[in-house]
Amino acid sequence: MSSYRPDRGRTLESLRRAGITVVIGADHVRTAGDLIATVEAIAQFGYVPEITFRISAELLREAMGELRRRDLCLGIGSVTTPGELEEAIALGADLIVGPARFTTAAEVRMAIARAQARGVVVAPAAFTPTEFSELLALNADVIKLFPARVLGPEGVADLLAPFVRPETEGLLIMPTGGIGPENAPEYVQAVRRRKMVPVLGMSAPLNLVREKQAPGDRSVIEESLSRFREAYRQAMEQAGAV
Repeated sequence: MSSYRPDRGRTLESLRRAGITVVIGADHVRTAGDLIATVEAIAQFGYVPEITFRISAELLREAMGELRRRDLCLGIGSVTTPGELEEAIALGADLIVGPARFTTAAEVRMAIARAQARGVVVAPAAFTPTEFSELLALNADVIKLFPARVLGPEGVADLLAPFVRPETEGLLIMPTGGIGPENAPEYVQAVRRRKMVPVLGMSAPLNLVREKQAPGDRSVIEESLSRFREAYRQAMEQAGAV
Protein backbone atom coordinates (compact mmCIF):
# COMPACT_ATOMS: atom_id res chain seq x y z
CA MET A 1 0.00 0.00 0.00
CA SER A 2 1.24 3.49 -0.88
CA SER A 3 2.07 5.85 1.99
CA TYR A 4 0.98 8.75 -0.22
CA ARG A 5 -1.95 10.79 1.13
CA PRO A 6 -4.18 12.49 -1.46
CA ASP A 7 -5.75 15.91 -1.00
CA ARG A 8 -9.27 16.26 -2.45
CA GLY A 9 -9.11 20.04 -2.55
CA ARG A 10 -5.86 20.03 -4.49
CA THR A 11 -7.14 17.39 -6.90
CA LEU A 12 -10.37 19.24 -7.61
CA GLU A 13 -8.41 22.44 -8.25
CA SER A 14 -6.06 20.55 -10.59
CA LEU A 15 -9.04 19.25 -12.56
CA ARG A 16 -10.60 22.70 -12.83
CA ARG A 17 -7.33 24.21 -13.97
CA ALA A 18 -6.44 21.47 -16.49
CA GLY A 19 -9.93 20.93 -17.93
CA ILE A 20 -8.72 17.66 -19.47
CA THR A 21 -7.78 14.19 -18.25
CA VAL A 22 -5.61 12.23 -20.68
CA VAL A 23 -6.73 8.61 -20.70
CA ILE A 24 -3.85 6.12 -20.92
CA GLY A 25 -4.78 2.69 -22.29
CA ALA A 26 -2.99 -0.56 -23.00
CA ASP A 27 -2.03 0.57 -26.51
CA HIS A 28 -0.05 3.51 -25.11
CA VAL A 29 2.36 1.55 -22.89
CA ARG A 30 4.18 -1.77 -22.77
CA THR A 31 6.34 -1.43 -19.66
CA ALA A 32 6.30 0.38 -16.34
CA GLY A 33 8.95 2.72 -17.76
CA ASP A 34 6.63 3.57 -20.66
CA LEU A 35 3.87 4.41 -18.22
CA ILE A 36 6.10 6.59 -16.06
CA ALA A 37 7.37 8.52 -19.10
CA THR A 38 3.81 9.01 -20.39
CA VAL A 39 2.44 10.21 -17.06
CA GLU A 40 5.33 12.63 -16.55
CA ALA A 41 4.91 14.14 -20.02
CA ILE A 42 1.14 14.57 -19.62
CA ALA A 43 1.62 16.30 -16.27
CA GLN A 44 4.28 18.60 -17.72
CA PHE A 45 1.82 19.69 -20.41
CA GLY A 46 -0.61 20.70 -17.68
CA TYR A 47 -3.14 17.89 -18.05
CA VAL A 48 -4.23 15.27 -15.51
CA PRO A 49 -3.04 11.74 -16.38
CA GLU A 50 -5.66 9.00 -16.03
CA ILE A 51 -4.16 5.50 -16.04
CA THR A 52 -6.75 2.82 -16.77
CA PHE A 53 -7.16 -0.65 -15.35
CA ARG A 54 -7.04 -1.86 -18.96
CA ILE A 55 -3.29 -1.84 -18.34
CA SER A 56 -2.02 -4.97 -16.58
CA ALA A 57 -2.22 -4.82 -12.79
CA GLU A 58 1.41 -5.89 -12.39
CA LEU A 59 2.67 -3.13 -14.67
CA LEU A 60 0.44 -0.59 -12.95
CA ARG A 61 1.66 -1.52 -9.49
CA GLU A 62 5.30 -1.31 -10.55
CA ALA A 63 4.85 2.12 -12.11
CA MET A 64 2.76 3.53 -9.26
CA GLY A 65 5.47 2.68 -6.75
CA GLU A 66 7.72 5.10 -8.59
CA LEU A 67 5.10 7.67 -9.63
CA ARG A 68 3.91 8.29 -6.09
CA ARG A 69 7.35 9.70 -5.34
CA ARG A 70 6.48 12.54 -7.74
CA ASP A 71 4.40 15.56 -6.81
CA LEU A 72 1.64 15.27 -9.41
CA CYS A 73 -2.11 14.75 -9.64
CA LEU A 74 -2.81 11.23 -10.86
CA GLY A 75 -6.04 9.47 -11.79
CA ILE A 76 -6.88 5.79 -12.17
CA GLY A 77 -9.76 4.98 -14.49
CA SER A 78 -11.85 2.14 -15.93
CA VAL A 79 -12.60 1.19 -12.31
CA THR A 80 -15.56 -1.18 -12.46
CA THR A 81 -15.66 -3.17 -9.20
CA PRO A 82 -15.34 -2.52 -5.44
CA GLY A 83 -12.09 -4.48 -5.50
CA GLU A 84 -10.61 -2.23 -8.18
CA LEU A 85 -11.79 0.83 -6.27
CA GLU A 86 -9.96 -0.35 -3.15
CA GLU A 87 -6.86 -1.22 -5.16
CA ALA A 88 -6.83 2.23 -6.80
CA ILE A 89 -6.97 3.83 -3.34
CA ALA A 90 -4.19 1.57 -2.09
CA LEU A 91 -2.03 2.44 -5.11
CA GLY A 92 -2.26 6.13 -4.26
CA ALA A 93 -4.76 7.52 -6.79
CA ASP A 94 -5.81 11.14 -6.37
CA LEU A 95 -8.77 10.59 -8.69
CA ILE A 96 -10.79 7.44 -9.38
CA VAL A 97 -12.90 7.30 -12.55
CA GLY A 98 -15.44 4.65 -13.51
CA PRO A 99 -17.62 3.90 -16.54
CA ALA A 100 -20.53 3.29 -14.14
CA ARG A 101 -21.13 3.38 -10.35
CA PHE A 102 -18.25 1.09 -9.22
CA THR A 103 -20.65 -1.20 -7.35
CA THR A 104 -24.32 -1.91 -6.63
CA ALA A 105 -26.78 0.88 -5.87
CA ALA A 106 -27.01 -0.33 -2.27
CA GLU A 107 -23.24 -0.17 -1.74
CA VAL A 108 -22.13 2.76 -3.85
CA ARG A 109 -22.79 5.40 -1.18
CA MET A 110 -20.42 3.67 1.24
CA ALA A 111 -17.83 3.12 -1.49
CA ILE A 112 -17.81 6.81 -2.44
CA ALA A 113 -17.72 7.88 1.21
CA ARG A 114 -14.77 5.56 1.95
CA ALA A 115 -12.77 6.99 -0.93
CA GLN A 116 -13.57 10.58 -0.02
CA ALA A 117 -12.66 9.97 3.62
CA ARG A 118 -9.19 9.01 2.40
CA GLY A 119 -8.84 12.20 0.38
CA VAL A 120 -9.63 10.65 -3.00
CA VAL A 121 -11.82 12.39 -5.59
CA VAL A 122 -14.35 10.02 -7.16
CA ALA A 123 -15.90 10.31 -10.62
CA PRO A 124 -18.54 7.64 -11.26
CA ALA A 125 -20.43 7.79 -14.55
CA ALA A 126 -24.00 8.48 -15.61
CA PHE A 127 -25.74 8.20 -18.96
CA THR A 128 -29.35 8.95 -18.05
CA PRO A 129 -31.12 11.58 -15.92
CA THR A 130 -31.98 8.88 -13.38
CA GLU A 131 -28.33 7.86 -13.01
CA PHE A 132 -27.23 11.49 -12.85
CA SER A 133 -29.77 12.23 -10.12
CA GLU A 134 -28.58 9.25 -8.10
CA LEU A 135 -24.95 10.38 -8.27
CA LEU A 136 -25.89 13.90 -7.22
CA ALA A 137 -27.63 12.45 -4.15
CA LEU A 138 -24.48 10.46 -3.37
CA ASN A 139 -22.33 13.62 -3.37
CA ALA A 140 -19.97 12.43 -6.10
CA ASP A 141 -17.12 14.94 -6.53
CA VAL A 142 -17.24 14.68 -10.33
CA ILE A 143 -19.86 13.12 -12.58
CA LYS A 144 -18.59 11.49 -15.72
CA LEU A 145 -20.94 11.31 -18.73
CA PHE A 146 -20.23 8.16 -20.71
CA PRO A 147 -20.29 7.39 -23.57
CA ALA A 148 -20.35 11.03 -24.64
CA ARG A 149 -20.21 10.12 -28.33
CA VAL A 150 -23.72 8.66 -28.02
CA LEU A 151 -25.11 11.63 -26.14
CA GLY A 152 -23.42 14.23 -28.34
CA PRO A 153 -22.96 17.84 -27.16
CA GLU A 154 -26.66 18.69 -27.35
CA GLY A 155 -27.52 15.47 -25.53
CA VAL A 156 -25.11 16.46 -22.77
CA ALA A 157 -26.71 19.89 -22.50
CA ASP A 158 -30.20 18.33 -22.44
CA LEU A 159 -29.24 15.79 -19.78
CA LEU A 160 -27.84 18.52 -17.52
CA ALA A 161 -30.64 21.05 -18.07
CA PRO A 162 -33.14 19.74 -15.46
CA PHE A 163 -30.46 19.78 -12.77
CA VAL A 164 -29.48 23.44 -13.04
CA ARG A 165 -29.70 24.73 -9.47
CA PRO A 166 -27.54 27.00 -7.29
CA GLU A 167 -26.14 23.86 -5.62
CA THR A 168 -24.97 22.34 -8.93
CA GLU A 169 -23.28 25.52 -10.16
CA GLY A 170 -19.59 24.75 -10.53
CA LEU A 171 -20.06 20.96 -10.41
CA LEU A 172 -17.35 19.16 -12.37
CA ILE A 173 -18.76 17.27 -15.36
CA MET A 174 -16.55 14.85 -17.31
CA PRO A 175 -17.83 13.97 -20.80
CA THR A 176 -15.76 11.04 -22.06
CA GLY A 177 -15.76 8.92 -25.20
CA GLY A 178 -15.34 10.04 -28.80
CA ILE A 179 -14.01 13.50 -27.95
CA GLY A 180 -11.11 15.05 -29.84
CA PRO A 181 -9.86 18.57 -30.47
CA GLU A 182 -12.30 19.07 -33.33
CA ASN A 183 -15.47 18.56 -31.27
CA ALA A 184 -14.18 19.39 -27.77
CA PRO A 185 -15.41 23.01 -27.86
CA GLU A 186 -18.99 21.83 -28.36
CA TYR A 187 -18.82 19.71 -25.21
CA VAL A 188 -17.15 22.52 -23.26
CA GLN A 189 -19.88 24.94 -24.28
CA ALA A 190 -22.65 22.40 -23.56
CA VAL A 191 -21.47 21.99 -19.96
CA ARG A 192 -20.77 25.68 -19.40
CA ARG A 193 -24.24 26.53 -20.68
CA ARG A 194 -25.58 24.76 -17.58
CA LYS A 195 -23.20 26.69 -15.27
CA MET A 196 -21.15 23.58 -14.58
CA VAL A 197 -17.43 23.05 -15.17
CA PRO A 198 -16.21 20.79 -18.02
CA VAL A 199 -13.36 18.34 -17.56
CA LEU A 200 -13.00 16.38 -20.79
CA GLY A 201 -11.78 12.77 -20.66
CA MET A 202 -9.75 12.09 -23.82
CA SER A 203 -7.19 9.69 -25.23
CA ALA A 204 -6.79 11.95 -28.31
CA PRO A 205 -3.70 13.71 -26.86
CA LEU A 206 -1.85 10.37 -27.27
CA ASN A 207 -3.06 9.54 -30.78
CA LEU A 208 0.40 9.83 -32.33
CA VAL A 209 1.83 7.34 -29.83
CA ARG A 210 -0.72 4.78 -30.97
CA GLU A 211 -0.33 5.61 -34.68
CA LYS A 212 3.46 5.29 -34.56
CA GLN A 213 3.31 2.34 -32.17
CA ALA A 214 5.86 4.12 -30.01
CA PRO A 215 4.90 3.60 -26.36
CA GLY A 216 7.35 5.15 -23.94
CA ASP A 217 9.14 7.18 -26.64
CA ARG A 218 9.35 10.55 -24.91
CA SER A 219 9.88 12.51 -28.13
CA VAL A 220 6.79 10.95 -29.75
CA ILE A 221 4.71 11.42 -26.60
CA GLU A 222 5.66 15.08 -26.41
CA GLU A 223 5.04 15.62 -30.14
CA SER A 224 1.62 14.01 -29.77
CA LEU A 225 0.73 16.19 -26.80
CA SER A 226 2.06 19.29 -28.55
CA ARG A 227 0.02 18.63 -31.71
CA PHE A 228 -3.08 18.07 -29.62
CA ARG A 229 -2.54 21.23 -27.58
CA GLU A 230 -2.25 23.37 -30.70
CA ALA A 231 -5.26 21.77 -32.42
CA TYR A 232 -7.31 22.17 -29.23
CA ARG A 233 -6.24 25.81 -28.83
CA GLN A 234 -7.21 26.63 -32.40
CA ALA A 235 -10.57 24.86 -32.14
CA MET A 236 -11.42 26.62 -28.87
CA GLU A 237 -10.48 30.01 -30.31
CA GLN A 238 -12.51 29.47 -33.47
CA ALA A 239 -15.52 28.44 -31.39
CA GLY A 240 -15.13 31.41 -29.05
CA ALA A 241 -14.89 28.98 -26.15
CA VAL A 242 -11.56 30.14 -24.68
